Amino acid sequence: MDRNCGGCRYWSQMIAHAEGGVIMAMCLSMGPNAGKYTAKLDVCEAWASGHNGAIDDPEYGDEAIASYEREDKRTRPQRRK
Repeated sequence: MDRNCGGCRYWSQMIAHAEGGVIMAMCLSMGPNAGKYTAKLDVCEAWASGHNGAIDDPEYGDEAIASYEREDKRTRPQRRK
């Protein structure tokens, strides 16, 4: 999977428009593009897999939230003691 905005869970197609034939969707992350319109092929360090859908997708429910939380725990660096 490409790590671009189009595959990110924070890329909101619910808040989108076209600019010169390019779909621009709002970034809902807390990263550097927060609140900005980005293109599908844009990238940033706040990327997170959107395989269960975007966080504002009407179909996004408790199961997707739980899946993302489990995934985030597995991929988050653990603190060393």
